[in-house]
Amino acid sequence: PGETLRRTLDDSEAMVFILGGAGTARLGDLTEQLREGISLTLFQGEPLDLEAAADQGLDLFIAEINVDQVD
Repeated sequence: PGETLRRTLDDSEAMVFILGGAGTARLGDLTEQLREGISLTLFQGEPLDLEAAADQGLDLFIAEINVDQVD
């Protein structure tokens, strides 16, 4: 409860599935409330910024896929 997960998906893309609890996702200037049943798709270069609710915590599953860089 109350913890934050922050990182940038430099070499990957991800899908985040909220399995339970509550929290907040920050996507640039957009803030979205998280609850069970919500999923997020994050593309390469986007920030992953999730905060669990202080009173409930956040139960989630992240599926991350590495993206090869093509020169």
